[in-house]
Amino acid sequence: MWNTDQFASDGGPDAQDWFAGWQVTVNPIDNPRPTGAPLVGYVRWIPEHSDVLISRVIAACPHLDFVDLQLFSGQSDPTSRRAITQAAEREPVRFRRLVLARLTSLKQAGLKLVIFTLDWTAPLREIVFACRSLGIATVLIPHESVFSTQDTYYTQKRRKTNAPLVDHVLCWGELQKKIFAERGYPSQRLTKVGSPKLDFDVRYRPILTTEQFKSLFGIPEAAKILVFAMQPMDNYADKVEARQRQAAAVSDVLRYSTERGHHLIVRTPPAREQILPDFVWNRLSKARNVSVDIAGQYILTPEETIAHADIVCSVNSTMLFEARLMEVPSIAMKYIDLPSIWENTDIAIARSGLEFSMKADRLLESGRQPMSKTCLSWASREFSDAEFGIDGKSLERIKGALDSILSVHQAPMRLGIRVNDPSTDIFYPSSVTASDDLVATYGKDKLASLLGVSAVFEMSSPYEAASGDVFVASTTSLDPAFDRYGVELGRPLLRFDPDRSR
Repeated sequence: MWNTDQFASDGGPDAQDWFAGWQVTVNPIDNPRPTGAPLVGYVRWIPEHSDVLISRVIAACPHLDFVDLQLFSGQSDPTSRRAITQAAEREPVRFRRLVLARLTSLKQAGLKLVIFTLDWTAPLREIVFACRSLGIATVLIPHESVFSTQDTYYTQKRRKTNAPLVDHVLCWGELQKKIFAERGYPSQRLTKVGSPKLDFDVRYRPILTTEQFKSLFGIPEAAKILVFAMQPMDNYADKVEARQRQAAAVSDVLRYSTERGHHLIVRTPPAREQILPDFVWNRLSKARNVSVDIAGQYILTPEETIAHADIVCSVNSTMLFEARLMEVPSIAMKYIDLPSIWENTDIAIARSGLEFSMKADRLLESGRQPMSKTCLSWASREFSDAEFGIDGKSLERIKGALDSILSVHQAPMRLGIRVNDPSTDIFYPSSVTASDDLVATYGKDKLASLLGVSAVFEMSSPYEAASGDVFVASTTSLDPAFDRYGVELGRPLLRFDPDRSR
C-alpha cells in the first residue's frame, strides 16, 4: 500500500494538474434563491445527448426549480471530458472535495435531488457518491437504451462498472430493467417510464420545407438524400477495427450515392472525435454530392435531418430506429460480425457494398412505409412498457416519478456484497477495493469469485483504490489507513467473513 499521508491529496508537489482548464469556482452569491418549489440539480455532459434530455425534462416540470451544478467547464469538448475523467480517476479525493463543497452550498440553498443521464463514467459516479454522503437523492434517466450488444451496454471497461449507483432509475422499458436487475441493481428501484427520445420522434414534425432543407446543403432538387450517422465505436472490444469497418461502410455508401446521383449527408458523432481515416475524409471533402454535418457545429437536429432523408444508414446508431418510427427507410451496415439488436426489427441489414446497393434501390423505390406491427410491438416492450408502448407520454410519467421521489422520503440505496447481504433492496456492485490481507490470502481472482464481483482492486494507488464502489476488508483486518481512505472517498466499508461464503 502507498503512504496515504504522503498522498493525502493524491499527488505530490510535482504531480500533474489534472484540474487545469475545466475547474469552476462558483460564488455562493450565484446560488439560486428559494422560491418555495423543490430544487433539483443536474449535470451537463454531452450537449447533443444528455443535455437534450435534461432540457426536455426541465420543460416538462415547470413546477420544479432546476439548477446546473456547474462543476465543470468545457465538457462539451472530448478533450475536456477526458481531462475531467483523469482528474476524477487520478486525484479522486481532491475531485470529491470540490464536488462536496459545491453540493453543500446548494444543499443549503434547498437542493433535494440530482438528475443524471448516466453514472458509469468516473466523474459522474463520484458526484453520486458525494450526493450519498450529503443525503441528496439521486435519479438516473438514461439518455440511451440498448442499441448494441447487451454485454457492452452501460459498462466501463477498466473498472468493470456495469450498473447505476443512483437511488432511483427511471428506465425506458423491460430490456433496460432486466439488464440492470441482473447486474445487481434492486428491481424495486427501477421504474419503467418509456423513452423520451423515441417519444419525441413519434411526435416530430419538420420545421423546414423540403426546398429549404435542400438549399441549406446545396442539394439538387431531384436528388435523393441518404444520411449516414457515424458513431465513435468505443463500445466495441476492438475500437480500431470497428472504426475501420465503419470507414469501409461510409466508403460503400459514398460510392453508391455517387453512382446513382444521390446526395450523401454524413453526420459525425456527438462525442466530437475524429474517427475516420484521413483518406476517407479527403474523399468526402472532394465529393460534390456530400455534405458533412459536424458535431459542435450541427446545422440541424437529428430529428430534422431524419425527417428529410430518403434513407438513413449507420453501423448501429439509434437514428436507424428513430428513422423507422418516422416511417423513413433505414439500413444497418452490419460490417462487424456481432449480434445486432436490429435483427428483431424491420430495419434492412447490409453486410457488403453490393447488398447495400440492392437494398437501397429497393427501399428508394418503395418509399416511406410505417413500421410493422410486429416490430412496433417488440419495440414497445423492449424500449418502453407493453402497457403504454411508445405513446409520446414518457415525460409525463417522468414528471410523476420525480414528484413521487421528492414527496416520499426513502432511505438512500444500500450497497453490499452478495455473500454478506442477501436482500432485495441492496445494490451489489460489480467491482470492489479489497484490503491487502484479503488479496494476500486469496488472490484477486479467487476473491472476486468469493465476493461475486467482476473485479477486485487494491490500494496500490489512488487510481486503483477509487475503482471499487465499496471497500471490503476481512472481519479481523486492522488497517486504519485502508479504512480512512475509504471514508475520504465516501465508499462504504464492508467486512467479509470467508466462513460465510462456504
